[in-house]
Amino acid sequence: MKEIKLIGLVLIIVFFTNCNHETQSGYANDEVMMDFEVHEEAMEMVPATIMGPPAPPSYNLVNDSEQITRKVIKNGLIEFESEDIGKSYNAISTMLKRFDAYIENEEEYKYSQTLNYNVTIRVPADKYDSLFSQLLSSAGRLLRKQSNVEDVTERYYDLKTRLKNKKVLEGRYLEILKKTNKISEILEIESKLAELRSEIENLEGKFRYLSKQVNYSTIQLIFHQDLPYEYIPEKNIGFGEKLMASFGGGWKTFLSFTLGVFRLWPFILIMVIMITLIRKYRFKFSRSKK
Repeated sequence: MKEIKLIGLVLIIVFFTNCNHETQSGYANDEVMMDFEVHEEAMEMVPATIMGPPAPPSYNLVNDSEQITRKVIKNGLIEFESEDIGKSYNAISTMLKRFDAYIENEEEYKYSQTLNYNVTIRVPADKYDSLFSQLLSSAGRLLRKQSNVEDVTERYYDLKTRLKNKKVLEGRYLEILKKTNKISEILEIESKLAELRSEIENLEGKFRYLSKQVNYSTIQLIFHQDLPYEYIPEKNIGFGEKLMASFGGGWKTFLSFTLGVFRLWPFILIMVIMITLIRKYRFKFSRSKK
């Protein structure tokens, strides 16, 4: 009976302890909420002048809403051996017309027993793959092929944005130039404009070149034809021709010697003077002995 009372007493103590802890936690939470509400009300009551003026809106010189499309430069190379280089060239020229392509550069040369042709083709980028496949299928004995794609998207839009910004800045300088009347400011603005226009021309040149590389792909064609071996005998030279050649060679040698002597005239003059002086000295010396 005593053990049951003891257990009941312990349970009652534990129950009141938990109730007291929960009550204190609730009070603490209420204090935190009240403190937050007080701070929030205080923030609402602070004048705008104390918080400071709002940050100025960001301003971009150009519109960034332009849709970015991938820009690539395609280059290809095909090398093959042809049985008839003339027919191959004519077939290639006819094929290019169907793809709106053109020959930018061509070179024909003969080396040893081969006739060689190098052709640089420019084709619209959207027709590059089709033309490359057609050239491969119509080529003779294929020796080498190569195709690569260079992604220039970042460089393309970087140049485009920089160019737009420079032109906008140029417009601003022109507006300021119209409003100012001071000679010093006019000279300074014109100096800035000259520097800015030089940068614009440089960027325009780079952008035009890059745009052309993107819009028109390049295919390098190298093809050759083996020529039949031709024996060319050496020409026999007769005695008369050899004699005339020897006479001509001797005459050239004589002329070279004569010119060489005339080149040495200062040394010859010095030697003549020295010999003359030595003879005079000997003559005087011999007379003095007598």
